[in-house]
Amino acid sequence: MKFRNKHIRGDLIRSFILLEVIISMVIISVTVASILRSFSVSIRGTHNAEIATIATMLANELLQEFELQPPEEDQLGGDFQEDGFPFYYWEASIEEVEVDYPDLSLESEIEDFTNLTQITIDVYYDDGRRRPYRAVHLVSYLTGLEKFTYESKRANKLY
Repeated sequence: MKFRNKHIRGDLIRSFILLEVIISMVIISVTVASILRSFSVSIRGTHNAEIATIATMLANELLQEFELQPPEEDQLGGDFQEDGFPFYYWEASIEEVEVDYPDLSLESEIEDFTNLTQITIDVYYDDGRRRPYRAVHLVSYLTGLEKFTYESKRANKLY
């Protein structure tokens, strides 16, 4: 009888050890799965931040081009393939904005001021793997003055 109890006790100890191993494997699996999930989320976030940074840089360069040479058309578009960014494209709209000067009473005073040009630039990202999306939406205003002429320096008192 004693021998049989030792045999049953040994089986219970072995099954208890097996149960401990299974529980520890489940805990390790859940932990590894959550670490891998957070890793993939951080990689995606880094990629989206890189897209937004590049799109902002491209929109800024485009805005600088428009400041130096204002566009003639109201709606423009293009891509950045020549600049080495094949997955980015842009659309721009230009609109004249009349500025209201409530403190000026004479028409001659108002005529000295020029209207502003509102430029809206949207830079899109499309790598073909997911649907295209707008990475940057930029709205800026340009004056009618040229950037580095004598008149613009004089008008802005930059001498």
